[in-house]
Amino acid sequence: MNKEEFDVLRNLNGDYLPHSDPRFSDFISCLEIYIHGHQRFDYTTHVSFTGPDDFVNCQMGNIFEAIGNKPLVTTFSDLSSSQLRSPNRFKKGFRIVYVEKRLRHSEDFERLCSCVRQTYSRKQYNLPIFIIGRSGLVDHQILNRTISLYLPPFQKHVSPFCFGKVDGRVKEAKGLIKGFWDDPSNKNRDWNEKCDRVWLKNQDEALYTPILNIAKAASDLSGDPSFQQNILALAEEIVTSKKHLESILYKEGRILQATKAFIQPEEYIEGTDHFYRGDKLLAYVRKMVNRPRLSLSWISQILESHRIIKDSYRDRFEVDDKEKSKGKEKVKKSVQYHCYQFDEKKLEDSINNYMKGDEYGHYRSL
Repeated sequence: MNKEEFDVLRNLNGDYLPHSDPRFSDFISCLEIYIHGHQRFDYTTHVSFTGPDDFVNCQMGNIFEAIGNKPLVTTFSDLSSSQLRSPNRFKKGFRIVYVEKRLRHSEDFERLCSCVRQTYSRKQYNLPIFIIGRSGLVDHQILNRTISLYLPPFQKHVSPFCFGKVDGRVKEAKGLIKGFWDDPSNKNRDWNEKCDRVWLKNQDEALYTPILNIAKAASDLSGDPSFQQNILALAEEIVTSKKHLESILYKEGRILQATKAFIQPEEYIEGTDHFYRGDKLLAYVRKMVNRPRLSLSWISQILESHRIIKDSYRDRFEVDDKEKSKGKEKVKKSVQYHCYQFDEKKLEDSINNYMKGDEYGHYRSL
């Protein structure tokens, strides 16, 4: 493999995925090499491509369909139980799943995540999965095995990807990839090589080390040291962003657990059908998660996002006025509080999702 041969793959992506950041095309080139040799790795890497521009998403899918070795291409509607029971013919290659616009912000998308997780995250179905659409695959149980890439809209007009126009270049790129894996002199075999960087550790190390190894080998073989640096810089940005998301999810899980512990018969508002005062919920959750500045609006936003709040209203209550009360003489004041009724079954299900984590147990220590 020489620089001219390797440039075929990079230029192909550069032409049909025009992006302001050249690191993006380099990263896609590494992914295309990775999916042809993923069975050599201990960990399968899933990729979630998201963006507001359906045209960009379509271009991405077309590129991978063209480069891939007969990938299994499906939409959400194809993920029926009958097809999922026939995994034998899916032992090689990878799966591309298109998420239609109509599934955006819907319960159907959660079902898609469940289908992918339950069937294709098992070791016996060790297939890389590419999710392409406007909604990202941020599923708690396979999050740590998923690289999420945001695709911004194209800044200029780009003609639709046409396989016929680049048939020769695609075949050349496929041959280049095959040669990369078939060459017995290829020293890119030590998948346990560690990258000594503080941002890359634990699950991230297992996820990115194979891709970074490919970047190093490709950079050496092509004589272009900037290639490896591009991948390292982009990977660091993605990992840092993912750690921030994981931190948010970790706090969400703890808030859900604290809410469940708060829901006790003695906390019911008297004369109501299992309603609870928001101020008492806030005080309890703040103490349990050790977040004194946590607001009730953020707690309710999290509960709403999981569809845990069944009903709510505002009511007036008579409480002690600490400023005016002196000694045993208590002075009352009227205060208005939010009151909530919870769906305990959905609360339990949401907590279970966080507690299960992925197969490497990243979220089990909530």
